[in-house]
Amino acid sequence: MDLYLSNEALSGLRQALDPGAAAPSVEQRTALAWQLRQRDERAALRLADEIEPQLLALPPGRRAARLRARLQLLRAEVELNRGQLAAAAAQLDAAEQGFIQQGDLLGQGDVCWARCSLGIDGGQPALFDASLNQAEQLYREAGEPLRQQMVLARREMWNAFRQPEATERRLLQSFPLDQDYPALVAAWVQAAYACVAEVLDDKPAALRHFMASYQASMDSGQIRQAAISMSNAAEAYGRLGDLSASLVWCERSLQEARATGWPCIVGLSLARSGTALRRLARHGDARQHLREALQQLQRLPGSRNYKICLSQLAANELESGHPADALAPLEQLAMLARRPLEADLLGEALRGQADAFIQLGRFDEGASQARAALELAREHGMTDAQVQALRLLARLPATHQAGLAGEAGSPALHHLGEAVRIAHAQASAGYVCGADLLFDYARALADSGEFRQAYDYLQSANETQRQAMSAQAQRRAEAMQDRFELERAQAEAEAHRSTAQNLREANAGLETLAVIGRELTAQLDGDAILCSLHRHVGELLDATVFLVLLLEADGRALHLAFGREAGTALPARAIALDDGDSLAAQCAREHREILACADEASLALGVVPGTLVPRSMVYMPLLAGERLLGVMSVQSPRPDAYGERELAIVRALGAYGAIALGNAHTLEALQYAHEELTRQEKLASLGALVAGVAHELNTPIGNAVLVASSLSAEIEALRERMQDGRLRKSDLEQFCLRAGQGDQLLLRNLDKASHLIRGFKQLAVDRASEMRRSFALLELCEEVLLSLSNQVRQAGHELKIDVPDDLVLDSYPGPLGQVLSNLLLNAMTHAFEERTGGQMCIQACRVGQDSLRLSFSDNGRGIAPENIDRVFDPFFTTRLGQGGSGLGLHLSYNIVDSVLGGRISVSSPAGMGACFEIVLPLSAPAHG
Repeated sequence: MDLYLSNEALSGLRQALDPGAAAPSVEQRTALAWQLRQRDERAALRLADEIEPQLLALPPGRRAARLRARLQLLRAEVELNRGQLAAAAAQLDAAEQGFIQQGDLLGQGDVCWARCSLGIDGGQPALFDASLNQAEQLYREAGEPLRQQMVLARREMWNAFRQPEATERRLLQSFPLDQDYPALVAAWVQAAYACVAEVLDDKPAALRHFMASYQASMDSGQIRQAAISMSNAAEAYGRLGDLSASLVWCERSLQEARATGWPCIVGLSLARSGTALRRLARHGDARQHLREALQQLQRLPGSRNYKICLSQLAANELESGHPADALAPLEQLAMLARRPLEADLLGEALRGQADAFIQLGRFDEGASQARAALELAREHGMTDAQVQALRLLARLPATHQAGLAGEAGSPALHHLGEAVRIAHAQASAGYVCGADLLFDYARALADSGEFRQAYDYLQSANETQRQAMSAQAQRRAEAMQDRFELERAQAEAEAHRSTAQNLREANAGLETLAVIGRELTAQLDGDAILCSLHRHVGELLDATVFLVLLLEADGRALHLAFGREAGTALPARAIALDDGDSLAAQCAREHREILACADEASLALGVVPGTLVPRSMVYMPLLAGERLLGVMSVQSPRPDAYGERELAIVRALGAYGAIALGNAHTLEALQYAHEELTRQEKLASLGALVAGVAHELNTPIGNAVLVASSLSAEIEALRERMQDGRLRKSDLEQFCLRAGQGDQLLLRNLDKASHLIRGFKQLAVDRASEMRRSFALLELCEEVLLSLSNQVRQAGHELKIDVPDDLVLDSYPGPLGQVLSNLLLNAMTHAFEERTGGQMCIQACRVGQDSLRLSFSDNGRGIAPENIDRVFDPFFTTRLGQGGSGLGLHLSYNIVDSVLGGRISVSSPAGMGACFEIVLPLSAPAHG
């Protein structure tokens, strides 16, 4: 999981969690909470509270354990920023154990990164160093280069106060300034460069780098570091001599710090503000800010910021003439600076105490503290601290200088001379001897009668003061220029952010329109499409009146298919396409959008009666390619309600609506064509059935008629012989013989006709109905063959049936008979290419306990490989325009799949005809 995300990346993460997006995963929600821990800690904690019960519901494993540890680390950082160091330490330990158990090196490294801040706030430099080293090792093992760069830059930031020159060289080698770095890294790189510049007294550079660190920190969500960098920038303005700018930035820093509510950040900003006010000699205001800062930082008594605040408060009291009030903070500072030893702060405390005691006339105590400060400065090689301690010793009265001077003569002159020598000795290292020291030394020389030397040092002091004033003026000018450039850069950055925000909003709008487009074009019902259009238009812009007028079939008029005014349906009406007063008709005729914005009177024309008189109207043609479907109109009673953004939305929705309506109309036309072709197929099947019935019944009935007519002639001849008296016994015997034969022939033919009629009747009932019943498959196949036998014989082909007589189905014989008929007719139409002698075969066998396999094969020309995957598609035929509709096999597929509960497939090996295989359950599924 990323340690910090850029604002842009965070925006993308938020969009993924929008209500309209897919259900977010627990990982996504945890990632969002983690990235909000400094940007919005309340939202982060709220998310964490929602996520933790979900983690308990997950199966035990590394996934849930890692996420749980990450939430513990989130809570640890929140406690840390709130100044609850003990609670933060406990949470960090718990998170670390969770990451260790799961072998998560990145998580362990992130714990160490947070523990560095714990070491800073708790005044434990050893903890800071150890944690930073451990974090670097873990990030290296995890193969995380960006985090390694952050560690390196953070280490150099602290090294700047120890070895500024060496640190600067390493920074230039590791992080060249002419390269761009990700914001999360740049925040620390710029801070390190700023600290180096500050220690090396390059105040303009320090200011620039602090501001760059602030911006990068804000962009990457490192709000704590951003607040520190802004506070340091305010201090840099003060050191440049631009006190007004310093105060402005202090106020900005304090305002942003209070928004976080973090004691360490609020206290630091208050301390910086107090320092700026002290420089302006507003000691009362400075005292108030510094005391409030101490209250904020009292949870962090070991932090360096707390100690610096004590030092600043004491300095303010000394400068304002209240030395007694300075003693308490100085004593506390001295105590804190000894555990652990911070020589610079301890030296400030000792010198402050010496100054306070001297002002109070407690010279012995002042001398003791000044001497202790001098010894400490010499021990640690602090040049300026030695100079300041010696100047304090020089302020002591001669009566209290006993034992302090190293040689005969004025003790003050001795101490000031030593201070000057130390300053000059360190000039090569960049130390500048101050004009105040030179003035004091010149006065001491004059008091001792060394006038010539006094004059020389006075001249040197004046020159040093002039150079200092010139340098100060130069620094102020640079500060003003830097402030101008920074403000301009911030304005440009703000403009870029505004542009980026506009682009993000535009992208979000496009994504919304894309979602709407997919929803609209997925619908195939015209009424549903119009309702969706109305709903979405109302969500995106002011659509008090929404109209969709569709073109009549004759193309002469538009009719109101959908109309709403403030949610109320509008009455139907028609508008002639040649209506010269109608904007809708004009839009339809000219195939172009119309935007109308005018007063009430001029817009009264063309408005649907009974509606509001709109002051803003958009008419958009609904075009499917070049074909006009109708017109969509959005109207508002507000003037100038629609700008370019609104027009773009209406264009997009109009285009999507036209596509959806075009699809709906096309589907309607296809359904009509499908129904018509199906009806024609049924009529053709009925014609074939009638022809087969007529042919099959013709022979037995014709024979019966012939026998009946022959018997009638015999009876008439017998009657004549009886009347003439010519009837003989032999004639009677012959008549009885022929009558008996005729009777048998007549009964046989009539029985055959009766059997045929029963079969045709059953077949007709089955095809006209999907009535379910039990039937023998062999009988059904024979009935189908009987109905089509005339066509088979006339075409010169042969159909064989190889079906067991005991194969009984509980299914729908009518639809199954339709399938077999379609397969047989399809083979006769396509398989034999007008040749005779074709062989077709229906075979069936049981498959398992509950199914059967029914196959229909022929020895025709087969199916081309490019067509084999399309034979079941609707309207696909190789005989288009030659009597083939392309519906027979499509209907067969639907019947087998939807009615009979089976599946049908086709194969056509080269040169071996085609074979359709149907697998059916012996008991068809029930249909409600």
